[in-house]
Amino acid sequence: MNFLGDEMEKSCLSWCNLSAAEEIKGEGRFLFAADFIGFSGHFPKRPILPAVVQLAAVRYLAGRLLGKGVGLHSFRGGKFRDVILPEEEVSVGLSLLQQEDLWRGQFTIVKGEGSRVAEGSAFFIG
Repeated sequence: MNFLGDEMEKSCLSWCNLSAAEEIKGEGRFLFAADFIGFSGHFPKRPILPAVVQLAAVRYLAGRLLGKGVGLHSFRGGKFRDVILPEEEVSVGLSLLQQEDLWRGQFTIVKGEGSRVAEGSAFFIG
């Protein structure tokens, strides 16, 4: 695993596989500590988790569900509606379908009582 992957492993509270038939589904719970590397420099007096790190959490969950390392091939239709602050617990929901050599993932990221932070589609290779 790479450095960010190692840090993501520390921040993942739990994950579960909810797969059925051809679709692989799962959910991961994450808590990013104030000293998590993803907050570094973004922004000094009000740290928020960058969208690229949120996508890294989605990629991490995809790898866990598929049982192998995956890379992000492309990203489409994403909407980032809210910020993730240090020490906020978030849930990442992911549904994966294989499309030729790629895995197409539909994801949602929510916090608190279901407040939607982000959603979109990501394509993974691996």
